[in-house]
Amino acid sequence: IFDEFYVNVEVMDSNSNMVVTAIENKSLQSMFRSNWVIECKDKGKLILEDRTKIKINPMMKLVIDDTTYYLKKGIANNRVRLESSEQTIAEITYDKIIPPATVSIEKKQGDLSLHLIACLYYIFMLRE
Repeated sequence: IFDEFYVNVEVMDSNSNMVVTAIENKSLQSMFRSNWVIECKDKGKLILEDRTKIKINPMMKLVIDDTTYYLKKGIANNRVRLESSEQTIAEITYDKIIPPATVSIEKKQGDLSLHLIACLYYIFMLRE
């Protein structure tokens, strides 16, 4: 859902039940580094923060319980990785940035739902 100031993301399952909702925090700090409040049906309330240091190497951080996850994209790469400190959780590939694009999610490990991974990817690509 877009308007002039806010971007909200809602992910539904095949039965049109809301699974994940993400709302962008708007504050003075978020003008420099965006952050999102994510309500996930199976994980509860989460915070996704932008940790990008240089524009060509974007990164976002998500903490669930005691595990820290990072969304990363390499330079001139069409692959986004969701990683924890020890392992790659998922790899998302796309053929082009602008729509219509074909996006593929390969879940490798972990207990994160595909709905949550898709939501994280969509937010990550919106911020790029």
